[in-house]
Amino acid sequence: VGPDSERDVHPGSKQVQEINRAEMEMGLRRFILELVNPTIRRAAHLEHVLAEQQAVVRGVEENITKLQRMGVKVEEQVLLVDSFREDLSSWDLERRAYQAEAQESMSTMRTDLDAFRYRLERQDSSIHSLQRTMDRVVGELSNVQEGNEQLRTHLDARLAQMTRIVNSTKTDLEVK
Repeated sequence: VGPDSERDVHPGSKQVQEINRAEMEMGLRRFILELVNPTIRRAAHLEHVLAEQQAVVRGVEENITKLQRMGVKVEEQVLLVDSFREDLSSWDLERRAYQAEAQESMSTMRTDLDAFRYRLERQDSSIHSLQRTMDRVVGELSNVQEGNEQLRTHLDARLAQMTRIVNSTKTDLEVK
């Protein structure tokens, strides 16, 4: 409200009082606004910071949730790996036991094989000895058969000679 409006208005009138009150109210409002404005700015800034912090907290919560899920998965995988490790350990123990058993069995087989070889060599030696003995016996039998043949031939010849002598003596005796 300017200076011209005051001329039309009487100084004690109700309108002047209202204008004065309105100006005073406006002044008070400006003063309050000046007083409250930094607080409002600070509150708006704090709301903005709060919103940012809440977004950061949500992001952190999401990350924590992801990490918790990942932790659960890791724990499951650790349990799975531990289960595999236990299985592998038991299989390794079984393999070692089987390997020891196989080694023992192979050692026994080697011992048996050595014993069989020794017996085979002895039997082979005995067979060679028997073969040589049989060859000698066959040689001796051949000699005996040859001797028998010679003896038979000799006896046949002697018998024939004795038969001639007996016949000749018999003939001579009959003739006399």
